[in-house]
Amino acid sequence: RVATMVMYCTIPEKGGSTQFMNAGIHIVPERGSAVFFSYMSNQKIMDKGFTRHSGCPVIKGKKQIVTQWMRMGVTSETPWTSYNTLGIKHSEVEE
Repeated sequence: RVATMVMYCTIPEKGGSTQFMNAGIHIVPERGSAVFFSYMSNQKIMDKGFTRHSGCPVIKGKKQIVTQWMRMGVTSETPWTSYNTLGIKHSEVEE
């Protein structure tokens, strides 16, 4: 996984923010908005923890999101199911 987009569909009356704890960023969701973050720089260096995030508790109301993960190397010939959770092709893992 090289990037993620979180789209905010239903917004709670209170709570439900997204917290990037190592980056000191706190996103208050707005209906119809999204947050995009990349784990990899232009030099193909992976993030060292700044993208670590969590959803804050919903205090009042309801929160619904859609999450889209972007993966490097995924094509119609090599679908995402070809990779394990670490992004390594199953065919390249010694059994």
